[in-house]
Amino acid sequence: MGSLEESMTTAHTDLRIDETEEHRGQYEKTHAKHHWWDWYAPYLSARQNGSGPEEAAAAADRYIEEILHVLP
Repeated sequence: MGSLEESMTTAHTDLRIDETEEHRGQYEKTHAKHHWWDWYAPYLSARQNGSGPEEAAAAADRYIEEILHVLP
């Protein structure tokens, strides 16, 4: 069994940064300014918990809109 650090590195490697940026980029074009990490955190959490890219993007969008009140 590998170390926790190895497991975390593998999980993060599986979630490609360019995929995440592609989905966040669409959000950036239509919504008010916000901190990028506020969108990335729920997106990555959803992906790590088995959601596909579109489902994770929707979860991140909902978080930003409903919890942080950043609207288009």
